Amino acid sequence: MTRWLSLCLLLAATSAFAQTSNLLPNPSFEAGQSTPAQWRISTGVGRWEQEGKEGARSLSVTGKSEDAVWWAAEGYLSLKPASLYHTSFWTRRTSGSDRTVISGLDIINRDYSAGTDWERKDFFFRTPDQLPETYFRLGEWHASGTIWFGLILTVLVIVA
Repeated sequence: MTRWLSLCLLLAATSAFAQTSNLLPNPSFEAGQSTPAQWRISTGVGRWEQEGKEGARSLSVTGKSEDAVWWAAEGYLSLKPASLYHTSFWTRRTSGSDRTVISGLDIINRDYSAGTDWERKDFFFRTPDQLPETYFRLGEWHASGTIWFGLILTVLVIVA
């Protein structure tokens, strides 16, 4: 029953999806001087790359098989409790193993694998009824090699 309800909700959301403003800053990673504006690296190796999926910039992280490295949007996101959101981004790996790409909020995370060509990843998430301060991140968990990220979008889904 839960699976059926989830499928119905997803279909309703995608068919009645109303575009709202992107909640993430600098979504193409173009703005900035020596680092991408409004994004910061956690620890480890992260680069502001000179090419992107769409535009001239992207972010990358390089893992060493037993670590986690991510870029985080600066500040806490202004999300509504008990609400549905949609996130999409582009990713690829330029070296290393096909291990875990992490994406999403620090409290609600989605994991993917990354191929050698740019791939679009999409997911929906619902915020909890009691929503703590939270931030958005893109990175790797236990990957060896470099994973790139381009053009990120997170929007509130309005079901009509």
